[in-house]
Amino acid sequence: MKTAERTLFLATVLSFIIIADCLAQNPQRPFPNSDWKKTDTLGVTIVRISYEMTFRKALSFNSSEIDNDTFGMKQDFSDHGYATDSRIIEIGNGIKKDYSQILEETEQENRKITTGAAPNLAKPIYPYEFITLQDGRFITTVRFLNIILRYEDSSGKIQWALTGRNSTIDGLNCSEATTHLCGRDYAAWFCPGIPIDGGPWKFHGLPGIIVKVDDTEGHYSWKMTGLEKGSWPIYEKQYNFRKCDKAEAEKAIQNMYAHPFAFIKAIGIKFHVVENGKTREPGKAELEKSFYYDPLELE
Repeated sequence: MKTAERTLFLATVLSFIIIADCLAQNPQRPFPNSDWKKTDTLGVTIVRISYEMTFRKALSFNSSEIDNDTFGMKQDFSDHGYATDSRIIEIGNGIKKDYSQILEETEQENRKITTGAAPNLAKPIYPYEFITLQDGRFITTVRFLNIILRYEDSSGKIQWALTGRNSTIDGLNCSEATTHLCGRDYAAWFCPGIPIDGGPWKFHGLPGIIVKVDDTEGHYSWKMTGLEKGSWPIYEKQYNFRKCDKAEAEKAIQNMYAHPFAFIKAIGIKFHVVENGKTREPGKAELEKSFYYDPLELE
């Protein structure tokens, strides 16, 4: 990042005073942003698909007693350790946008409010937005707290292997394909009867719409819940984001999960902790707090 951009970013965050409890610090519950200046129209949809995305929660632990890897191995995620997000995938001519429906609806609601407190997210979401462009660029926008990062890489070509297995999922005749993508192994079920090259995140390249896809270790999964054909604009909101490269973004996100209060303090955001209705300065308990970090991309 250029020095001028970094200085502008820090000057922006220095203007915030966050008064929050521990739940509000959860990186999977960012503050909705209704202050976008404008929207750019990227294209027009052919189809809009909804998915239920399941992922591991950013559960908290004390970093002085246990590290992230050990926590991930010992923690039982089968009961309370997973969250779900409602995702919308808009597909146009060579363009795809994948975003959280819950976050979008909250932001639109916040934008209508002129007085009083705006609602925050009531549950964890997956705080990433993905846009695939016709030239192969893959744009990721990620937010935690009131910070928004934006970076680019490539959607790439996915090498699928057809297994020959077939199954009926929600009344759709599906076939299975497997792949290794960004450090994880996935099994996808696609429907040849709906010849749309579409799916969540970076998934593409199958001769039918992706109805279900899971990573083989059970950390991430998506299941199609609806499909709507029609013509709507595909918008990209112009947030006041920090533009960076992928390595910078991954390092910042990892630091945020590892030591959220220390990270906030290090970048100059002033905040207090709400406890029993009273505010106080952050102490040792907050500075040693960490969140389980389980990135979608491992490589």
